[in-house]
Amino acid sequence: SDYARGSGQDSVYNNPYIKEVKTGGSSSGDLGTNYPIDWNEMGHNAYMKWGYWIQTQEITIGGNQHYFDNKGYYIFGEPTPCDTVSGLHGEVAYSGDAWGTYFTSSTGVDMTGIFNCNVNFDTGSVGNFNVKVWENQSGQSGHHAFIQGASGTLSGSHFDINTSTGSWELFDGASTYSPSYKGAHGSLYGSNGQYI
Repeated sequence: SDYARGSGQDSVYNNPYIKEVKTGGSSSGDLGTNYPIDWNEMGHNAYMKWGYWIQTQEITIGGNQHYFDNKGYYIFGEPTPCDTVSGLHGEVAYSGDAWGTYFTSSTGVDMTGIFNCNVNFDTGSVGNFNVKVWENQSGQSGHHAFIQGASGTLSGSHFDINTSTGSWELFDGASTYSPSYKGAHGSLYGSNGQYI
């Protein structure tokens, strides 16, 4: 029931701004164009681009001040057509870089790391799904978040990871624990499922 709604010159991607925020049952109302969003692209390929957005101004909602200055990550792209996915066969290994933010009560800690999984097009399954991000990737230290050895299902070009599979771990700088709320979803991108 909570949300932040964006708008822009002709889309949320062109001169974007936060138009309305609802949280805790209260709405900011129409904010006009006073709260611009900054898009920050981190990478791209022929079919996708990814990065994060921030908006650094205080927004008052129900008498309380709210900030959206922690990074909100995005992926934009051209999903692989479902009829193309149904014609793919065999197992394909995907891998790449990963980014994230470990949010604390006062700030966000940027993390970097790695991602990999296998997609079996014959069985419609995703296996060996791994995401590992660290505050200090080179030393593999500090805050971290891991999903290791999870699996899921592929439906068309979209996949969902079963949260009861694999191991899920967070490290808050002092203790390691399993998160209470888990979710992992994604899509294939490109004319022939070249990217994930």
